Amino acid sequence: MGFKVNWVAVRGRDSDAVCRDMGLRRSGIRSDTPKPQYSGAELSEDCFLLVEDTADELVEDTWDLARISRGCEVIGFSVIESVGHSEVVGWRDGRRVWGVVCVPDDDPCLLVEGELPVELHPALAELRAYEASADDPEDIDYQSFPTYLAELLVGYRYDRILGERGEERFEVLDTEDTAEQLPRVSTGIVNALAEIGFRPRVRPDDYGMAFSAAGPAPGTTRTVVAYIERGRHGGVRVSGRARLTSTVVDEVLAAMPKDAWPTSDKEGDTREYALDSVDFGAFEQSFYMTLTYGVRAQDGSDGVKWFMDRLRGPVTDWYDRRGTLAKIAELAKQPNKWGAVLPHKVRTAVALAAACGDAAAAADLMTWYLDRDDYAPKGAFGGTDSRERATAFDRALAARFPDYARHRPQPNDVESVQSTH
Repeated sequence: MGFKVNWVAVRGRDSDAVCRDMGLRRSGIRSDTPKPQYSGAELSEDCFLLVEDTADELVEDTWDLARISRGCEVIGFSVIESVGHSEVVGWRDGRRVWGVVCVPDDDPCLLVEGELPVELHPALAELRAYEASADDPEDIDYQSFPTYLAELLVGYRYDRILGERGEERFEVLDTEDTAEQLPRVSTGIVNALAEIGFRPRVRPDDYGMAFSAAGPAPGTTRTVVAYIERGRHGGVRVSGRARLTSTVVDEVLAAMPKDAWPTSDKEGDTREYALDSVDFGAFEQSFYMTLTYGVRAQDGSDGVKWFMDRLRGPVTDWYDRRGTLAKIAELAKQPNKWGAVLPHKVRTAVALAAACGDAAAAADLMTWYLDRDDYAPKGAFGGTDSRERATAFDRALAARFPDYARHRPQPNDVESVQSTH
């Protein structure tokens, strides 16, 4: 679909004053590129850039440039790549001074209005000379011309990083409504989860706000993650993810030798492997599993209700279906929507059952996993696992848990397993 972006560069006004005048608040969140819906960057000591990502209207229809440009100078820019429209305009002291607009279906498709700044005269003269010598007018890239002029004036292109990667020149800006909704939704969810026994937790691999409570089966933890984000077109959106985790499993897997892991993993990986997980959106009548909810109420209460209704209803049912070690082991056999059994899901379920007292369930699952026929397109173990790696995992687990070893066939090595096929 391409970019659909507006930006304004304001010269001669303090950046904080510009933000206040446009009803925006600084968030303190930095980025290399503009983030939805609004972002700002200091281009120089006296020039502030404000970008609207995923714009709905053109720059002069979005902002009152007459008001913003009082006592200063404003350069405005718009691009809609899907239709080939682009424009750059100049305002000063409350009036429009000049503009260059490309509308592909118009004739002429490039309209130049007013007196352009002197620094743009050479570029316009070069374009006119090229027009005079071109055999086919369709060979001229008019759409990029306003973008080129805008870059000459302020040093920024909408389709490139500002400065060097890692400098994070942009700061996310929020509307007044968004700035007020974000903490209200966050606080509401924290308080509602606390009432039912969930406590905040922090891990290096957590994204969003993570909370945990006792799990439905021995050795397990219910972990729910609330994602409270700025919408691409403004406002606040809420989504969630439920995970069944286990510190017992994490410790067992961390001690596994390198050859017991699928090839996509690394020895000594300390990440948390979920026994299972599901997006809250999976319980909606929607094609999108990661469905998010757009908060409407100014106090954020509807976003909190949406999250908690799903947690108390379908998510709780989902956890209850994993209420025993045997149930978790059985569910690990289920293939995903592409027909593949997940190696991590099998390993975590086997490790949990072996460590928490159901060696029979652990051994049954491991036997099933190793004894499958190679019916899948990439074989029974997919593209990352193998019978050798799964057997190495089985052998390491048997060495650690004697009861598990007693339930597994002996001798427990690759040759004995392969001989059964």
